[in-house]
Amino acid sequence: MTQFSETVEQQRLKLKAEEWYKQVKQIYAHDKYVDTYYNSGEIKRFNCDTKRYSVIEKAKPLEEVIHIFEGYIADIKNKGLKNIYGD
Repeated sequence: MTQFSETVEQQRLKLKAEEWYKQVKQIYAHDKYVDTYYNSGEIKRFNCDTKRYSVIEKAKPLEEVIHIFEGYIADIKNKGLKNIYGD
């Protein structure tokens, strides 16, 4: 039974990373623009004059972001903060 524990843990990490991947990291307003940064690396810009969105930076592949997510989780643990992802 324990031979599958590593596979199960990897899948659990992937599911948590997928949820984190879609979340907003930062919102930055300047001049007539509002830039929204996502944990995936994607940046969307909203032009307040034209009321349109444009993609400034495309999202990184999920596999690449999983590594970043692992660092995020480790940082949360090291700082002793509450982890909303249950680890």
